[in-house]
Amino acid sequence: MAWTSPSLSELQTKLRRDLRDTNGDAFTPDMLMDYANEGITELGRVKPIETRGLITEIPFVFEPPAPVDIWAVVLGDGSGGTEYLAPMDENVSGDGWTYYGRELIFGPRLLARLSQYIHSVGSVEYPDGTLSPYNIAWYGYRGRDVFDGDVDEIADFIDPEDEICVRRYVRWAGFRALDTDRTLYQQWQTQANNSDVSPTQLNQMVGMAETEWDALRRKVMILRHAPLGTR
Repeated sequence: MAWTSPSLSELQTKLRRDLRDTNGDAFTPDMLMDYANEGITELGRVKPIETRGLITEIPFVFEPPAPVDIWAVVLGDGSGGTEYLAPMDENVSGDGWTYYGRELIFGPRLLARLSQYIHSVGSVEYPDGTLSPYNIAWYGYRGRDVFDGDVDEIADFIDPEDEICVRRYVRWAGFRALDTDRTLYQQWQTQANNSDVSPTQLNQMVGMAETEWDALRRKVMILRHAPLGTR
């Protein structure tokens, strides 16, 4: 059967099995959602999703959720040609662009050039029907949406690897919580039928879960594009 991204409810069921708490006697749904959101956020840091968009105004401020990073700003010439605009650096700040605080900022000279370009090009219609007042696009990375509590919400996973990563993170986070919260550990022992797990064994389980998550995190980590552009 083909993989499909799970709903929050389906993911919580899998997480309970991973944490040896099948009936949910120790870990509440909110705890599992919080752990999953931690894992989703961490996954976004090591394996962000490539994305792009149009710049429809200058200065350009992104509405949440904003990209975690931008690696290129591309200027079209109206006939299919493109130019990668150079990012700012310590030597030439006036001619470049930078992304900071959800805002795409252009240096004064580049801003003047783009303003002239906008005036001369006018509107551009893209194949998807999007109409932009001018042909400027950005390329970057985004994180993944976290759950807001709706049990039917589908996880923002792009492949089975995403799901496995979050489940491995939650197993580590859950066992770690048992190791530091005596009340939760006792509840997990007695009500979830884990009386055979001693504190020493639990400590070993925490270490193994952390090692597995750390190894998987390194394996799925992607190398991001360096800021691209020519002067």
